[in-house]
Amino acid sequence: MKKQLFIICLYLSAPCYLCSQNIFPTTGNVGIGTNNPRKSLEIEGGDGVGFRLFNNTANTWDILNTQYGKLDFVRGNTSTFMRIDQFGNVGIGTKNTGNGLLTLNGNNINLLRLENDELGKEALMRFRSRSISGGTLHSDISLYATGNNQGYLGFKVPSNNTINSGYDMIINQSGNVGIGTTTPDSKLTVKGKVHAQEVKVTVNAGADFVFEDNYDLPDLEKTEAFIKKNKHLPEIASEKDMQENGLLLAEMNIKLLQKIEELTLYTIQQEKRIKTIEKENTELKKQKERIALLEEKIALLLNKK
Repeated sequence: MKKQLFIICLYLSAPCYLCSQNIFPTTGNVGIGTNNPRKSLEIEGGDGVGFRLFNNTANTWDILNTQYGKLDFVRGNTSTFMRIDQFGNVGIGTKNTGNGLLTLNGNNINLLRLENDELGKEALMRFRSRSISGGTLHSDISLYATGNNQGYLGFKVPSNNTINSGYDMIINQSGNVGIGTTTPDSKLTVKGKVHAQEVKVTVNAGADFVFEDNYDLPDLEKTEAFIKKNKHLPEIASEKDMQENGLLLAEMNIKLLQKIEELTLYTIQQEKRIKTIEKENTELKKQKERIALLEEKIALLLNKK
């Protein structure tokens, strides 16, 4: 009889024990798996699913924690599609969170997409850090729409602990890059100085035509007259034109090379003339010596008479 009574009491007390693990007050905190919730909603349990949204097997969404303090987000029966580890690192499309605060992995073209649907506004990604002096620095990468479904990707870098309001570099819809300007008219437009160890310019022409047999070497007297009149070399832009229109490096280098090759030909011609003159001078010197010797002999003959 006592044994039967004990079983009946145990059976009746089981729901009370189970209910004691959940608390749903009309006011205050709600506890699931605990009767002492410390927040508005507190769920306690072991490893595994702690929160589930259920529609059908394919559309079940689970949020679960692990014994290592990681929080996993799972859809249906598939593997974890997002994880927040115990260090606060986030992995989306991967369980690997050891590469930094955010790791993305997926098969879609867009792993990360930033949008701003407000007309005329930028879709912006901002980097923020503190300087040694305690100031706050902001650097931005943004997509700016200029109208007619066109725009450019802009880069802003701060200075003097302030937010830079202008773009330091942009890439426009034509693929042109502008540094120090937002209106690049070539594949690379730089407003300012450029420092490089080496610059390679590809050309499809040269100045070797100067050494062809049929090349008409400019007459130096005509060149002199042109210089006196125009104050610059023939086929070379004037100083005023350079200041107004700039220089095309490839074209200018070829023109300068042409002038150097012409100077080389002039030098070769002059060297030939100099050697001819030196040879003539040597012959004249020998003739002078012979004449002097003959004069001495004539003088001796005259003295004997």
